[in-house]
Amino acid sequence: MSNSAVPFTSTVVDGALSRDSTRAQKLSSGLHPHGPSAFQARKESPPAPIRPEHRINVTDAGVNYTIPVAIGKPAQIFNLLIDTGSSNTWVGASQTYHQTSTCKPTGKIVHTNYGSGGFTGAEYTDLVSLGPDFIISEQSIGVASTAQGLDEGVDGILGIGPVDLTADTLSGEPSVPTVADNLYKLGIIPSELIAISFAPTTRSEDTPNGELSFGDVDNTKYTGQIEYVPITKSSPANKYWGIDQSITYGSGTPILSQTAGIVDTGTTQLLLATDAFKAYQKATGGVVDSTTGLLTITQQQYDKLENLHFKIGNTLGRWKFRTM
Repeated sequence: MSNSAVPFTSTVVDGALSRDSTRAQKLSSGLHPHGPSAFQARKESPPAPIRPEHRINVTDAGVNYTIPVAIGKPAQIFNLLIDTGSSNTWVGASQTYHQTSTCKPTGKIVHTNYGSGGFTGAEYTDLVSLGPDFIISEQSIGVASTAQGLDEGVDGILGIGPVDLTADTLSGEPSVPTVADNLYKLGIIPSELIAISFAPTTRSEDTPNGELSFGDVDNTKYTGQIEYVPITKSSPANKYWGIDQSITYGSGTPILSQTAGIVDTGTTQLLLATDAFKAYQKATGGVVDSTTGLLTITQQQYDKLENLHFKIGNTLGRWKFRTM
């Protein structure tokens, strides 16, 4: 849905839509031959109570969320996009990576593609800090020699997807441990768990209004009980953090029967299958804008607009519409 109060220029919106659509096509095509098999094979222990030091503030950058990551000694700060849809951590898109005393080149080439961009570069291990209590002494990072698809001011990606997604990205290695894998292996976090809280993009850009919690969850960010659901068995969503869900509109108009989707912090929109999008269009009376591909509605249609209901596992959530 679009309306005139959305706080982005048409250029920003069009660019984000194009990028996300291309990325979604790549993800849904199942081009990557790997998935979270290692995660599925592990038995998770219950998360420990939330500790303040496990929380990291992240920044609303308008069309994505970013986190400052310190690399090297003395530290160089990189502004990295938080991405559950990929698993490599890399830098060098906007600023040059400088080798310090903690840097170790491995002589290996790393490469990955996101559909809407990607990078190629050299692998290093280095001191990586996500905060004072999240320090990894020898984290594998990619240093880009070429990079495409990121917005200006974003230096690279913090990949927190399944480790299997790193397969075939590094020459001579079957996979690359993610930052979350290493935090758990080093005993820095008590559980292999990442909690994410992103506020709606109604504030100004570059405002810290999101949070990452490694190893536990922040109970101030939700109400009720958290329900954990298994990774879907449906391909290609099972190659990522994929879940099964169904969607209804208003009092019960079916939009999407239970099917698989991907939890992806690297995209901006909620993207639906074509038949589901058409069902939503019919329910709202919206008309597709030929430039953006979004639905446009009249004020009268907006006044009658109802919520979308997402059912994941046994939990029913609502996507509420409001003016901004």
